[in-house]
Amino acid sequence: MARMWDISAFMKLLNQRFTKWFNGQRKRKGTLWEERFKSVLIEGGEGYATMAAFIDQNPVRTNITSA
Repeated sequence: MARMWDISAFMKLLNQRFTKWFNGQRKRKGTLWEERFKSVLIEGGEGYATMAAFIDQNPVRTNITSA
């Protein structure tokens, strides 16, 4: 019962239990956020220009905004 008054411990327990339930429902393993985010190092040159164009045009392609 004491952990209910410690928000950090409570959120950790909630996350663990939800992850266990979610993984059981979808027959998967690992942490809840395991494959969601990825990062790539862009040092410059053509890769940098391509990434900048993608970031700039992505809201237009997804119809979040107009050009």
